[in-house]
Amino acid sequence: MDSFNHRKDPPPPAAGREGPSAESPPTRPELRVLRQWASTLDAIPDLIVIADLDGVVTRVNRAVADRLGMSFKEIIGRPMSGLFGDLPVPAPMAGGLTRISEVTLPFAEGRFQMSCFPNFDPDGQRIGVIHVFRDITEEKRVQERLLEAEKLATVSAVLSGVAHEMNNPLAGVLGFAQLAQELCSDPAVTECLTTVQAEADRVSRIVRNLLAFARRSQPTHRPVPWSDVVDRTRDLLAYEMRLARVTLATEVPDDLPPVLGDLQQLEQVLVSILLLAIRDSMRRKEGQDVCVRARRGVGGRVRVEVETEGPTLTQDQVAHLLDLTGVAGAEVPPGEVRLALARGFVSQHGGRIGVSSRPGGGLAFALELPAAEAVEDAEEASREDVVLDASGMRALVADDDEVTARLIANVLRMAGAHVDVVDDGKTAWARLRERRYDLLVTDFRMPGMDARDLLARLAAEGRREARRAVLVSGDTLNRETEAYVEASGLPFVAKPFTLAAVRRAIRKALAAPIGRDPAV
Repeated sequence: MDSFNHRKDPPPPAAGREGPSAESPPTRPELRVLRQWASTLDAIPDLIVIADLDGVVTRVNRAVADRLGMSFKEIIGRPMSGLFGDLPVPAPMAGGLTRISEVTLPFAEGRFQMSCFPNFDPDGQRIGVIHVFRDITEEKRVQERLLEAEKLATVSAVLSGVAHEMNNPLAGVLGFAQLAQELCSDPAVTECLTTVQAEADRVSRIVRNLLAFARRSQPTHRPVPWSDVVDRTRDLLAYEMRLARVTLATEVPDDLPPVLGDLQQLEQVLVSILLLAIRDSMRRKEGQDVCVRARRGVGGRVRVEVETEGPTLTQDQVAHLLDLTGVAGAEVPPGEVRLALARGFVSQHGGRIGVSSRPGGGLAFALELPAAEAVEDAEEASREDVVLDASGMRALVADDDEVTARLIANVLRMAGAHVDVVDDGKTAWARLRERRYDLLVTDFRMPGMDARDLLARLAAEGRREARRAVLVSGDTLNRETEAYVEASGLPFVAKPFTLAAVRRAIRKALAAPIGRDPAV
């Protein structure tokens, strides 16, 4: 007999009764329908259980027997509580349905959604409850990943505004410290200013790395020095490593070729590995050493090895550490999803990543990434100051941050320029209508009118300020800003900035042909 209709044969008709009765065995067509209905229910992967009013199981489908590892005869007649544990009492709702509950079952891993329906006999009398259990384990995992991605998107949006607010005062601290250093000849004061500059630069680097890490952007494949990946990761996790007493040692040769890839994704790969060691140290309350070694690999590749002293995992856990699904029943350490994403990032780079247990405990990660020819940007590599001569020129500085505007104005005045300063876009436009300028330095986002609208008006009138302009912004995470800067081809300075960067940008703007307008 089919599983869902597993029951004892009905009793024979009572002696002396003629014709069909309620106790009569089903006819052949009825049996065919019942078997077809049972086969249909057996094909459903959800667990379907029918119990009487006392909670005793009267029917199940094949999915239940397979999950329990029992025969139908062993299941029928047993109380549900003995098989399914303590389940929430169904709360009646409109339409005969009951409120859906999320439950765990003693014989299966993961989470199940339990729906209950009243069961009636042909006369309309309630005779029990139909329970349907749907496995939502993978669905929950997907929801958690989506929630994590949604939170990351929200954090990125919030951090974009925070970055703008932080970068303005940082630009003032860093810039004026450099300016005072140039104007002061007292060695003691110069030493103090150097310290201020170094600390402000450190804060700026931490903010920049944090924002870049949280940013959700399209990956780009460019030459990336592995030392940059290590330095950015160290800055980003400096506090966590210090708190967990994790010491990071690096062995990166100076002549190591850069890898071809996306800096942010490569940084996330290393962060994911280090977080595993950090959490292990926090859990065990013991510090540990982590070593990152990089060397030339075979076939034009760069090989990176990361060795940690913890955690200590079983072979099954190690085998599935980079697998998004993990190991059923195994306690895979936190960060499993993040490590699986790291594996995806490495694969997108045309590389490979593996992990193995170290003798005595800990893990050894091995990454192989394609190497790229070193590309050195002379402008960015040079830390020497740039001589700026703006004698006799007239410049307009537009920035709603008073400190930044004053700093840029001072740089220009020291170079011999006549400078006007305004704090919003509409006032800048009014000034530009009153007189001609040799140079415009403008913040990208300002009250009243942003730089995009301001430059569009200038370009429409064929004004030279549309080409001889420098864009300044602390909102470097904004894709709109990034896209505009790239399309315009105008010199761009990100806050906080060095005086050398400002002078380079001004020199580049002043050297631009007047007759060609930017792409606005």
